[in-house]
Formats: sequence, structure tokens, C-alpha cells
Amino acid sequence: MKIVTMSLAALLVLAAAGRFHAEANVRQSERELQRLADAREALQGDVDRVRLDVEVLENAGRLSELNAQHLALRTVRSEQIADDRDFARVVGIKVPEKPSAVPQNADIIGNAIGMNDLSAAERAVQ
Repeated sequence: MKIVTMSLAALLVLAAAGRFHAEANVRQSERELQRLADAREALQGDVDRVRLDVEVLENAGRLSELNAQHLALRTVRSEQIADDRDFARVVGIKVPEKPSAVPQNADIIGNAIGMNDLSAAERAVQ
């Protein structure tokens, strides 16, 4: 009977130690989960601030105003467009001067856009 009692006592001591160890692991895991939840909350705040910054920076009215202040966007003229001869001059290759087939005041981009408008092409033919 003493052996059984001592065995049961040892078993109870081992069970108590196991339970204590398990509870310590649970408390540690709960602390880690809380730390991760706090970090996630802080990061979500950062994400929200970045989204707000992007929304402000990409505001169409603001971009339009910046465009008007800093950029002089105008229609491109044919003399502003570089061709193969201009490139050859930049890299130092001599090319014979040949008059351009495109008049200086031609609206190349406007003509290219107009070519896609079939009704404009039909009107030009008539």
C-alpha cells in the first residue's frame, strides 16, 4: 500500500509540474500574441497614414495645379522631334544633309490622330 501511495504522490507531483509547465507556456504564448497584435495595430496605423498620403498626393486637383505651376505642356512641333539624322549627329557620324519630307509647320501628331478618325478621312476624300 505504501508503494501505491508513494507512486500516486510521485504521479501527482509530476502532473502538477507538467501543469505548471503547460500554464507557463500558455502565458508566454499569450504575451507573444499580445505583442504581435500590438505590432500589427501599429503597422495598420502606418498603412492608413501611407494610404492617406497617397490619396493626398494623387489628388487630381492638386496634380493639375502642380502641372500648371511647374510644367509647360504644349503641343509638340515637328522640329522638336529628333530623327535618325539628329541621333547620328549626336554620336558623331557625318550624314549628308537632306531636306526633310515633312514641312516645318506640319502637325505630325495631329495628323496621326486624324488618321484614326475614319469620318475625317472620308471628309478629306470628298
